[in-house]
Amino acid sequence: KKAKSKFSATRRLLLKSKLLKKAESLLVKEKEQKEVERENTLRERAPPLNLSGLSVQELQELCRDLHHKIDIVDEARYDLNIKVTRNEAEILSLTQKIYELKGKMKRPNLRRVKKSADAMLGSFTDTRVMKADFKANLKTVKKEEEKVTLQLTLTRLAAVVQAVLSAHLLRCAVSEETGYFRNQVISLKARL
Repeated sequence: KKAKSKFSATRRLLLKSKLLKKAESLLVKEKEQKEVERENTLRERAPPLNLSGLSVQELQELCRDLHHKIDIVDEARYDLNIKVTRNEAEILSLTQKIYELKGKMKRPNLRRVKKSADAMLGSFTDTRVMKADFKANLKTVKKEEEKVTLQLTLTRLAAVVQAVLSAHLLRCAVSEETGYFRNQVISLKARL
């Protein structure tokens, strides 16, 4: 059950509106105060220039001084920027460590994927290569069937090896050591 409140709904609404008005007036005052502080610091750091009655040489000297001050301010701004980015990166890494320690890190939901041997070989070979039949390696009763299955297995193995080698050729074409890998593949093809 809900406990009875000390104030009625109209009284709460009145208090809420008064609080909002007070907060708004405080925000306006704070904004005006910041503007006054900004103007004061600008007056202090960059006093108005009196350019009347200055010679060309004095104007050039004044420009050099102003450029020097601008360079100093830019360097300080750059340094502060670097410090801020470093601190932000450190804060991110520390918050990540905190989450890891607390164990509140969101872990992705992983699904179990079943892959057959043919599917695994399919990722390495071309689609033209015949599917691998691992049952062919099992013992057979007749000697002639054994020779035929051995021959089929060898031809399939050669096709798979050739497909894997062609895949290696494609990968090596991108790398800097293309010539070395091509020579290896050619020597392996010659052995088959």
